[in-house]
Amino acid sequence: MSAPRSRCLHDARRLAGTLALGLALAAPLAASEPPDGTVLLANYSAFDLDANAGDVVTAADVAPDGKLVVAGYAHDGANLWVLVVSRYLTNGQLDTSFGNGGRVVDPLAVVGLGYSTYARAVKVLADGRIVVGGSITAPFGVTAMLALRLTAGGALDTSFASGGFITVNYGFEANEVDEANAMAIDRSGRIVLAGSIDVTPGNRDIGVVRLTPSGQLDANFGFGGLVEVAFDYSGPDLDLGFGVAIKASGKIVVGGTTRYQTGGGTLSFNFAIAQLLSDGSLDGGFGNGGRQIAAFDHGGTNNDIIRAVAVDDRDRI
Repeated sequence: MSAPRSRCLHDARRLAGTLALGLALAAPLAASEPPDGTVLLANYSAFDLDANAGDVVTAADVAPDGKLVVAGYAHDGANLWVLVVSRYLTNGQLDTSFGNGGRVVDPLAVVGLGYSTYARAVKVLADGRIVVGGSITAPFGVTAMLALRLTAGGALDTSFASGGFITVNYGFEANEVDEANAMAIDRSGRIVLAGSIDVTPGNRDIGVVRLTPSGQLDANFGFGGLVEVAFDYSGPDLDLGFGVAIKASGKIVVGGTTRYQTGGGTLSFNFAIAQLLSDGSLDGGFGNGGRQIAAFDHGGTNNDIIRAVAVDDRDRI
């Protein structure tokens, strides 16, 4: 595997201009834990960026104080999608101390520049700060992995990466699409993004990125922070990553799907699981050289796809 070339769009003149964030912050509200069995207040929390626009929730996490943080993206009604985050009190009401009335919309302020941003994963840190993983699509078609961090109040945390966010491309193709679909944070605070990357036309591999706690590419992981995992043993194919978990040992488990067929037959997708050592190399003691394919094969062209991964207290997947 040749070493991929990383590009950060924000320092490659892809995001020209100053990114600004203007959020009105209200006084904090104290959260109280409701009794077990309490029915939370119904709250649709529509972003309503356009009368006919959609809001999509893709991830959620619970803060140490019991508040619920939800992330996703909303359509602006003008062909762009906007990354959004909202936070709720334990009774289900919007937490008005967060962002603007409980919501954060387009924290990178890129819609005016013609970019779309998507949140695919969210984690709340012990101090209440919020890490979001996903992707950003430029007007000229390139899509990059994206990670950003918000303060506990919902403002962009400018102490993270460069100005609060980092975007990463593997750099194999001129107009490639590299997307982060899942995220995990290890015991050292390092951020692991997992998803899919373009390698050549018609060939997508699983991509895994690790960032330091401060949001920089981790030079001790893979090739400058990036790892490419291919299941296409017989030639270029489609390998897609959708879930990631980190074991107590620091090993990283990525789950998704591959179109590679272990015994030929009808072309369809099968479960794909890879295990990486802490340095990003494939764990030779797992599966077949660090990779495992599982096919349910219920017939025809049925597809088998992993959407999420977890490990138990015995490190079983």
